[in-house]
Amino acid sequence: MRVLIVAIVCDVTGGTPASTLTDLLGAAVAEVTAQDIAGLIDGQVRETDELDFKATLYGRDEDAKVELCKDIAGLCNHRGGAILLGVGEKNAVANGRPEVDLSDAEERRMRQIVATGTAPHAAFEIRAILARRPAGASTCSWSIGARSAHTLSSSVMACAIPDETAPLLGT
Repeated sequence: MRVLIVAIVCDVTGGTPASTLTDLLGAAVAEVTAQDIAGLIDGQVRETDELDFKATLYGRDEDAKVELCKDIAGLCNHRGGAILLGVGEKNAVANGRPEVDLSDAEERRMRQIVATGTAPHAAFEIRAILARRPAGASTCSWSIGARSAHTLSSSVMACAIPDETAPLLGT
């Protein structure tokens, strides 16, 4: 399915990041529209600890898989937040809206990468934000995992994604 934006959302604190994201996005994440995304670009909104922009879907090579796991684990270990796939950035400022293709297979692929690449499973949702909602179309989302510190598994990368209580590996 050709969509405008894919939002990957991790909310581990019971609502605190949702308030911050609502302020940044102009609407609750579950209600964000293409118009709200345009507002990010028009307003030159900057990336934050809770909001990350990616122009494209995550690639298929090992580095891209590690990046997906690190990004999700980092959000889940911090305060939660959203990764917006399909929002370009320059110097951490939103600057474009390339469309991305989100198929069922791509959703499964991202879910599988995170499921095998983090421990415990990082809880997150994926939501498609359509440029125009066709008749009968709906958004898709899912949740996975538990609320605790997440690391990248050795099958992806031998490195921890720390939270406030976990020291950095190698330091």
